Amino acid sequence: LSALERVEEDPQIRQGGENHVESNLRLLEELAKFICRKPNPAECLGKGPAASMGASFASDDLRRMNRFFTVLGALTGLLRAREGRKEVFLFSDGFPLNPDAVYRAPMPVARTPDLLRATREAGSAQVVLNPVSTLGLTGPEAGWAAGPMAKVRRASTGTLSALALGTGGVLIHGVNRHFEEPMRKVGEESRTTYQLAYAPDGEPDGKHHSTKVLVRRDGLRIRTQEGYLWMTEAQRRERE
Repeated sequence: LSALERVEEDPQIRQGGENHVESNLRLLEELAKFICRKPNPAECLGKGPAASMGASFASDDLRRMNRFFTVLGALTGLLRAREGRKEVFLFSDGFPLNPDAVYRAPMPVARTPDLLRATREAGSAQVVLNPVSTLGLTGPEAGWAAGPMAKVRRASTGTLSALALGTGGVLIHGVNRHFEEPMRKVGEESRTTYQLAYAPDGEPDGKHHSTKVLVRRDGLRIRTQEGYLWMTEAQRRERE
């Protein structure tokens, strides 16, 4: 809670991570209506001046995304030296992994490798990521069930969900206030959890290996990372 207060107090932190996708899309639509001579102005998106403006917006969103992964990587590196499981709460709106596609760029490129690298690095450091979506309510009652932003919001939440799934964490979303309750549930769950460890045979190869966990008892929930990064000694020293 003190960290959230710090964000609210510091305009530079708040503005540096602010989500401008919705206002950017409105500006693009207004430009398309002004310059397009076709019945459907949406056909002019991704072309001419609209393409240039969209590319600029995508570049800004990409910088925001890179800042997110840079901070997450630094946090993972800091926590790597601490023994045992670490629960991390990420407060974020999330973001689409493909900002070019959001603004109708001709050749969109998804940044999936950045997401996979972040989750695998966190998993190798026993860091469990629990994203808390700050988008608030996203259902029909909030008027977000349709429209151009609906797909963007789903993609943004999907990115946060991938961080949780990749590290065995829990995604908290669809709430506007009282974040303490779901956070407390995650904390309580981590104290009533059996943690399994696995040591592979052979020598580390520096690659990622997928895993699957099966149990024979009914009524158990399994939260596991997608696999493990079998780092060599040189890779460990580099991260330390």
